[in-house]
Amino acid sequence: MKLCNYLALVLMTVLIVACTVPNGALKVPAEGDTPVVQDSPVVTVSLVTPEPENANVPEQGETSEETLPTSDPIEAPTPEPTEEPTPEPTEIPTEPAGVRVNGVGVVGKTFSRGATVNVTALQDGYYTVADDDGEWLVESWLVRMDGETEPKPYDAYAKGNTAVFSNPYLEGEPITTLGTNTKLTVEDAFRLLLRVTLNDGSEGYTLASGVSKSRISSGGSQSSSNGQDGGDISLSAQPAGGFTVVRLGAYRYAETEPFTPGTGTILAEGTEGYIAVFNAEDMMRVSERGEAVCTVSAGDRTGTVPTDLLVFDDPAPYEAWNGYAKNNADLHRHYRMLDEPESLRTNTSVHVVGELRDLYIVEVNGQTGYLRMSEVSRAKITGGGSSGGDWTEPVL
Repeated sequence: MKLCNYLALVLMTVLIVACTVPNGALKVPAEGDTPVVQDSPVVTVSLVTPEPENANVPEQGETSEETLPTSDPIEAPTPEPTEEPTPEPTEIPTEPAGVRVNGVGVVGKTFSRGATVNVTALQDGYYTVADDDGEWLVESWLVRMDGETEPKPYDAYAKGNTAVFSNPYLEGEPITTLGTNTKLTVEDAFRLLLRVTLNDGSEGYTLASGVSKSRISSGGSQSSSNGQDGGDISLSAQPAGGFTVVRLGAYRYAETEPFTPGTGTILAEGTEGYIAVFNAEDMMRVSERGEAVCTVSAGDRTGTVPTDLLVFDDPAPYEAWNGYAKNNADLHRHYRMLDEPESLRTNTSVHVVGELRDLYIVEVNGQTGYLRMSEVSRAKITGGGSSGGDWTEPVL
């Protein structure tokens, strides 16, 4: 009985121990091994690795148990392009100026001799020509249309004191002055002007009235018809169409034939191309006043005008006076005196209303023109002929 109680107590103790030991803590000893009983359970401790700073962001596919409140990302504002203020067009200060005489052109360009231009219109003695730089007004006598006859060169002689200039307007100082019978070659003729080559090979421009096709004989009579009569210009020196005869009046040319547009050639070196042409008492806007030339505006273009052809402010009035034409005084209607003049009889009354360069601005029979100062007398001319004045050569 005692033995049974002892075995029961042992069995109960084993069961109690078995229930308190974790699984795997008991090792079943193999046959022959001494069973070992652990005094305490084995506890496995796993090392905790610190999570990175962004550990609260769950990996793809995982859901975080604790979600921090988030806000929409703040986008940096895109800077708007700064628009530069468009500068307002600066107006060039100008001053008004009056035009003193007729036919004043605003020069925008000068052409070389031989330049080819497209001629589109003809009005009041000006061709409208076009080239790569735009459109210009050019005096028609300085352009030869294709198909027009070109004079053949010929030898000629200076009449004496014949001034030769570098430009077709005969302005400025002459390049030379030729004595009587100085030989030269006439290369071209247009209106009253000749283009000549001198003995040294230089070229220039002179008035046809100062050149004779025939050699001048000393003591020759002006009334002689033998070609030796003092060197009057031969008709062969005129261009094919003859000269255009003009009279005093409005600055206008007679255009007798219908105009056909086409191609033309510039006849003289330094031919001026005008932006616009003004007449007496017109007004210009001057942006720069110079001693010799002024810069003026004509529409949206600018050009130059000789200063002495303009009047500024209120000049002192010219004291007009009455005078008399001297023998063979040539009355021109253009200040450059390159038009066919009208010869006045001696003592023709002229009313002098102004001065320009070496010219008097005069009124004759109610119309305005220009006379050289050397051709006007303040006193009436007496003697020297049955008419009471110097002999006047007949006008042909």
